[in-house]
Order: sequence, then structure tokens, then C-alpha cells
Amino acid sequence: IRLTRDVQDLRGLGWTPDGSHLVFASRVGGVAQLRMISVQGGQPIPLPAATASASNPFVSPNGKFVAFVESHENWNIWRVEIKGNRIGAPQRFLASTGQNHSPSFSPNGREIAFVTDRSGSPEIWLCDSDGQHLRQLSHFGGPWLGTIRWSPDGTSIVFDARPKGHSAIYRMNINQGTPELVEDQSPFEARRPSWSRDGRYIYFDTTRGGAPAIWRHDLKTNLDQVIASAGFMFGIESPDGKRLFYQEYEQDHLWVSDLDGGNPRQLLEVHPTPELDW
Repeated sequence: IRLTRDVQDLRGLGWTPDGSHLVFASRVGGVAQLRMISVQGGQPIPLPAATASASNPFVSPNGKFVAFVESHENWNIWRVEIKGNRIGAPQRFLASTGQNHSPSFSPNGREIAFVTDRSGSPEIWLCDSDGQHLRQLSHFGGPWLGTIRWSPDGTSIVFDARPKGHSAIYRMNINQGTPELVEDQSPFEARRPSWSRDGRYIYFDTTRGGAPAIWRHDLKTNLDQVIASAGFMFGIESPDGKRLFYQEYEQDHLWVSDLDGGNPRQLLEVHPTPELDW
């Protein structure tokens, strides 16, 4: 039986001694609160606590106390200058008291799209390349999102988000700010999108078959094609649009193939980290 219907960030749970209720922590309006719900269902009851960042609650055996963790996370975006074949000193670039992540430069280098929770929940924001003139693009109001990738013409972005509890792929025109669902493989995950160099296809990896596999979505026909079978993720085309590079799941192995997945081969001389970004 499903007890909660929201898609906020759940941050741990614990049982009451009699097994009749669950105490859990979740984000509401950008604030992580303690709440309690009956195992029979119903509406969660807020538990007053002087914290805005609760997690991992545990109820004492006598039922009189709740122990929990108060955790404050501060993620900031930094940048370094490339000087020939050297990298300059890191400088903090986009910062707030919360989380800032997933920065992505526009093709012309004039704008940056990134994720920040400075409005109270994780949303996509846009700024100039110098970090000025910030404006909010998305208004999901709660779920985690990220993996922002710009279209080749610089008019749109794709990203993954979880408004329904599982990850799906969305596209958004940066001048309109209304997300359009591109790929939803409920209840499976569809993650880490990227564009083809001609702007016609969206690559993504999905757990529909178990382990992640790379698929390609045709924006003209809305048809999907499996490009790399189970065990691969992070698909992205080469700059000339002739090859597809991707990573082996939970391995430091990089592969390359034709755009349709043909002639795959492992690049033995390259060893990316499991958290590879391109």
C-alpha cells in the first residue's frame, strides 16, 4: 500500500514502537520537516521541531522521543580559467546558502543554465556567462532535477526531473519556460539526456530493461530506438556528429560506436570516472 503521494525529497523514516505509524522527514516548500503518518494511510501530521533540515528520524523504544539528524548542505558552482594547456585557480562562481549544481553553457557561451534551490525548491535558472541577470526558468515546486543540455541552436534545453516520483526527460524553450515531456517510461527511470548535433534526436539512458541502456528519441516521429543495450549510460555524440560515445555502467570503461549503435568498441586508453560529465 502506498502511503504518501507527494514527490518531495524523502530523507529517512522510522517506526513508532507499536508499529502503527511511521515518522519520516521530507521537504515541504524547500524545508525538510518531520512528519508522521498511519500505516493505514491518511494525511501526514507535521511534528513541530526547531529545524529546517531534518533527516533520518528514529523513535525511542518508549515512544516519547524522536532522534533525527540536522544536516546543512551547501553546494556552490565554481569555475576555472583554461590558459593554454594549463588550468587556472578555482573561483567560486554561482553560490547561495543551499544547493547549486548542473551548470551548462549555451552554445554561444553567453548564458549558463543551472539548478539551484534558492527559490525554496530545486529549479532551473538562467544567468549571463558572468553570473549576472539571474532568472528562474522552471517551476516544478519540489522534485530533484538536473543533467541540463542545450540544443545546438541554443533555443531549448533538455533535462531530467521527477515530478511523478520517477525520472523523466523534459524539453523547455528558454524564452517560454513551459516544460514539455519528451520521454516518460513510468515506473522506470529515464535520465541523462543529450542532443544529437543536428537537433533531431535526444539520447538518454533508461532502466526499462533492468540495467541502464542508451535509447534515442526522434523528435520528429516520437519513435524510440535502442542504441546501446543494457549496461551503458551517458550517451553523447562527437562534435562532428559521426560517432556516439558512452560509458559502461559502474565501470571506468569508455565506448564508441556508430550513431545507430553499430560497430561498438571499447577505448582502452581512456578511463573516465563513474561520475563522468562531458
